[in-house]
Amino acid sequence: KRISKMEQKNIPEWMTKEEQYEPKKDADGFMTKSMLQLIGVLAKARRKGGVVSERNHASFWLCLTMYLILLVSCSRTIYFHGCVLAGILIRLCFVSEKSLLSVWKTALSATLFSMLVLLPAAWMGSPVTLFLVSGKVCLSVSLVSLLTETLSWNELTQGMKGFHVPDIFIFTLDITLKYIVILGEVCIHMLQALQLRSVGKNRKKGTAFAGILGTAFLKSQTMAEETYQAMVCRGFEGTYRRPVTRKIKWWQILAFAGITSWYIFLER
Repeated sequence: KRISKMEQKNIPEWMTKEEQYEPKKDADGFMTKSMLQLIGVLAKARRKGGVVSERNHASFWLCLTMYLILLVSCSRTIYFHGCVLAGILIRLCFVSEKSLLSVWKTALSATLFSMLVLLPAAWMGSPVTLFLVSGKVCLSVSLVSLLTETLSWNELTQGMKGFHVPDIFIFTLDITLKYIVILGEVCIHMLQALQLRSVGKNRKKGTAFAGILGTAFLKSQTMAEETYQAMVCRGFEGTYRRPVTRKIKWWQILAFAGITSWYIFLER
């Protein structure tokens, strides 16, 4: 649009000048790293395991994992450890690439940490303890990671109900896992909003992040009150019921008997 001379005179002189504002570059690695960590946690929490059906037998796999960890801890020879490692490798052949990498990263991190802690034992003349305990840690962590990668959280809580775990424990675990995802999404949205609205160099990133955590805390209180009111309206009594009654299969008993017999044979 054409502007008349009278209108040009009414415009302040400072508005007619071109201004080139170049904000200082800011290292936003703090916020970016925080967002990536939150997204990684949410991706693991959102991941869906196997479909809940009769073929999953979450209680059986949970019990088998705990039993194998107990046998690995009590084992005094390396032969049984090798058999468990072979079983883990065979099971890993049937999982996805992401699950495979996740299991091995977790097991390798735990093994290196245990070797670092037990390093003085090797200097004092007992290197066997270093490798034996580190191997047990590696196998135990691999079994737990494999269980969490192949079963979803709702299947694990359902499997706990099969062991007659108190309902208050299952309820606390279930609600905690669900609200970690919800509050994580809230934190990610606030981090994105902070990053988009930040101009120039922010020297108080810790204060900004503390404000985000405080807002998430207040949001969690509001959600807790709303959840409680919703449970009261729906008549929730805090009791978890199993949707399907599963019976112990013959092959499950045979699997436990075979593992126990093989353990006794190798430990003799």
